Amino acid sequence: MRRPDPRSLLIIGVAVLPVVLAIARALVNHRAPLGDDGLISLRADDVLTRNHPWFGTWTSASLSTGVDFNNPSPLHFDLLAIFVKPFGVTAGAILGAGAVNIAAIVVTIRQGFHFGGRRGEGLMAVAAAGLSWTLGSEMLVDVWQPHNLVLPFLAFVAATIAVASGRWRSLAWAVGLGSVVMGAHLSFTYVVLVLIVAAIAGAWWLDRGIATGPEGWRRGVVVAVVVGLLAWLQPLLEQLFGAGTGNLSRVLQARSATDAPLGFGLGARLVAQVVAMPPWWLRPSFTDSIAFSPYGDDGHLHPGGVVGLVPSLLLLGLLLAAMATLAVIAGRRGERAVFAMVTVSGVGVVAALFTATVMPAGVIGLAPHQLRWLWPLGVVMMLSVVNAVDRLFLVRRWNTSIRSNLAAAVVVVLVIVNIPAHLSDLGPSAARASNAAVRSLMTQLDSVRLPGPTYFDGSTLYFAEPYSGPVLAALTSTGQPIRAGDDAFARQLGEHRRRRNDERYALQVRFGADGAVLAAGERLLASTVGPDGNEVSVVLIELALSDA
Repeated sequence: MRRPDPRSLLIIGVAVLPVVLAIARALVNHRAPLGDDGLISLRADDVLTRNHPWFGTWTSASLSTGVDFNNPSPLHFDLLAIFVKPFGVTAGAILGAGAVNIAAIVVTIRQGFHFGGRRGEGLMAVAAAGLSWTLGSEMLVDVWQPHNLVLPFLAFVAATIAVASGRWRSLAWAVGLGSVVMGAHLSFTYVVLVLIVAAIAGAWWLDRGIATGPEGWRRGVVVAVVVGLLAWLQPLLEQLFGAGTGNLSRVLQARSATDAPLGFGLGARLVAQVVAMPPWWLRPSFTDSIAFSPYGDDGHLHPGGVVGLVPSLLLLGLLLAAMATLAVIAGRRGERAVFAMVTVSGVGVVAALFTATVMPAGVIGLAPHQLRWLWPLGVVMMLSVVNAVDRLFLVRRWNTSIRSNLAAAVVVVLVIVNIPAHLSDLGPSAARASNAAVRSLMTQLDSVRLPGPTYFDGSTLYFAEPYSGPVLAALTSTGQPIRAGDDAFARQLGEHRRRRNDERYALQVRFGADGAVLAAGERLLASTVGPDGNEVSVVLIELALSDA
C-alpha cells in the first residue's frame, strides 16, 4: 500500500488542526460531559467490564413506538473507550470525540487520493475542512452521536466513492465506517445501506468484462465481509445469548410500529433546504436551516423557514437531472473518478429523500439531529458537481498543480476561519452555562462511597436537564453500586444495573432550595448553584424496609 508522501501529510496536518485546537480549548476550559454526553461517557467507561455495553444508547424513539430499544451497535462506545478508560469520563470524552474526528478526516482525505489522486485528495480535504468549520469548534469534541458521527459519515461517503471508482479494497472501510455510524444512530441506516449497494453497483458497471485478478473484487469483498461480521459480532451475541428479547429484534419490532412518517412532501422540503438552498451545508445552516419544530394545533409539523414544496421539487429535480447527465458523460469519456463521485453523491440525495420520507418524527416533534447526514451529503454533492464541470468542460490546459494548490489554499482558509471558538446551542452543548455547576457536582461525588446498592430515582428530573448524566458517570467511574430506577433506564445503564427491588437506598437529583431540605433518612451528597441561581442537590435516601 502506498504511504502518504510529505505533501499528503501536510494537507492532512492542516485539515486536522481545528480539531486539535478544539481538544486543547475544551481541556483548558474543563468542558464537562453535559446531559447525554455523561451517559455516553459512562457506557464508554463500561467497555470490557462486567457492565460491557452490547448495543448502543437507548433511543428516544422508544417513546413513540412503545418498544424500548437501543441503537444497535456499541462500536462508538468501543472507540471512545480507548481514551475514556485511561483519562476518565471528562477528559477522556473530549479526547475520544476529538480522536474520532481526527481519524475520520485522515480517512476521508486518503480515500479521496485513492479514487482521484491529487485531485480527489484536494476535494476531500476541502470537504473535511469545510464540514469541520460548519460544525464549529465545540461540536468537534462533543461525544453526542449526531455531532460525533458527522465526520465519520463523510469518511464513509469518501470510501464508497473509492469503491465505485473500482478500488475494491476501500469496501472494507465503507463497511466498517458504515457500521459505526448506523450502529450508533439509526437515522443513518437507509443512507448507509443504499450507498454501499450503489458503490458496489458502480464498480461492477465500470469493471464489467475486466478480469481484476487476485487484487480485485474477490479479496475486497472477502475482507469487507470479515469486517462486517466483526463489526456486528457484539449485537449478534446479545441477540442470541442476552437476557430477554434481543435488541436487534426490538429494533425490527419498533420499525414495524405505526408511527406516522414525515412523508414525501415534508421530506423533500427538508432535503432541499440543506442540499439545494443557500446557505447549503455552510456553517449557518447547521443551526438555522432545520430548527426544532413541535407539533402544531392540528397535530402536524410546520417547520418554519423551510423552502416550500414546489420549489423543493423543482430544485431537486434539476439537481438530480444535472448529476445524471454528468454521470453519463463521465462514464462515456472513461472518467472513473468523476463518474464515481457524481453517481454516489446523486444516489445519496435520492437515499436522503427516501429516508426523510419514511422517517417518523419523535413524540416531541421534528428534531434536526435526526437529519445530520444531510450535511456531509450536501458538501460532497456540491464538490462533485464542481469537479465534474471542471474536469469535463473547462479548459484542460490548466496545470493540475494549479487546481491542487487552489484546493490547498481553500483548506487553509477554512482552517484559519475555524480557529476562533464557535459555540452552537445544539444538543447537550446548549446547556454549557451549567458547565461549572456540573463540574462541581462531579468533583464532590468523586469521593462519595455509597453504603450499598442504590437505585436512581429520575422522578425529579426535567426534560434535557444537564446534570443526571454526569452525576451517574461520576459515581459509576468510581465503582459505586448504582442501579436503574426502571426498565427503560436499565437499557441505558446496562443489564447488570437493572433494579432488583432489594435496594435499601435511592438517589435523586433535586432542583431548587427545597431540594436541599432533608427529611429523616436523607443525606446530601453534593450540591451546587446552577446558572439560573437555583440550587442543584444530589441526595441519598435511605428507604424504609417496606419501600425497599
